[in-house]
Amino acid sequence: MEMIKTKMNRKYELFLPKHRAERPQWKTGWEVERIDSMISNLGEGDVVFDIGTEEGDISALLAKKVGKTGGIVMFEPNPKVWANIRAIWEANKLKKPLATYVGFASDVTEEEPANLDISKEMKDDWTIHAYGEIISNHGFRHLSQETNTTPQVKLDDFCARENIYPNMITMDVEGSEFNVLKGAKRILE
Repeated sequence: MEMIKTKMNRKYELFLPKHRAERPQWKTGWEVERIDSMISNLGEGDVVFDIGTEEGDISALLAKKVGKTGGIVMFEPNPKVWANIRAIWEANKLKKPLATYVGFASDVTEEEPANLDISKEMKDDWTIHAYGEIISNHGFRHLSQETNTTPQVKLDDFCARENIYPNMITMDVEGSEFNVLKGAKRILE
């Protein structure tokens, strides 16, 4: 897959897959205030939790800002997009994420649902799903619809287990934001 140098919101440069680079929103501006605020409030060494990473372009942009001493933790329940995420990461020569989670951040921890359809296998600190084909039509998983097939974890439980705590949390979780916040009570306090 061809990676194209892209100017996101006419100011932030990243190499992105062709389908993502050609998004018209990058030229007209997409979530400009949100992205500018995150960039201006992050510093070298900060840790960002990106809940609902999708294809990883925003995570990659934030990883550039937190530098070599900070890091990104990505939560994305759709195994189909992890190859895109890894490709963006490698094209931009970013250090590996502090952690990745192929599942939902939620208000419950259920990491072995009854009909699990996601592999937990890892390769070189990436989910095995990160070694698939880059695709443009990936769809979304929704917490309200796929709890029987997709792992879930409370951020409180994840942080305690991994000993990683965020300076910033950003999320785009298709309407399940309140569930994420309920599962992060301790770390938010």
